[in-house]
Amino acid sequence: MDNIEKTVLALLIQQPELLDFEGLRINLFSFEKSRRIFKAIQKLAINGSKFDEVLISKEAGTEVNEILEITEGVHRIPVENFKDHIKKLREAVHHKNLFKELEKQKPFFIKGMPLDFTKCIEIMDELKKDETKKRKNMSS
Repeated sequence: MDNIEKTVLALLIQQPELLDFEGLRINLFSFEKSRRIFKAIQKLAINGSKFDEVLISKEAGTEVNEILEITEGVHRIPVENFKDHIKKLREAVHHKNLFKELEKQKPFFIKGMPLDFTKCIEIMDELKKDETKKRKNMSS
């Protein structure tokens, strides 16, 4: 689990109201453990249960210590600052997808065959769109 995923999960544990944040989706988490924890938080919050690290660990099928490690050192933040964390999470997903696509082209490169960067270009375009939105929001 990388730092941005850990931070987002910790904030969701501490501030379940952030689950309603626009753009927060399970596919932003690239690690299976992160996805399980996210689903557990969602399920407990939807049920209206008051939850803690013990309940989350049971629901996610992980050790309590793993959940405690996630929340360690992370403090509550204003809701409007959560947007920055979601942007970082989205950027990380784009970067990982780009790397995967480049890895797929490696055998063709080694064999001297033509390369297809169509998917890479699509991912780069998504990154550019996100960056443009980011700059627009900063200037307004």
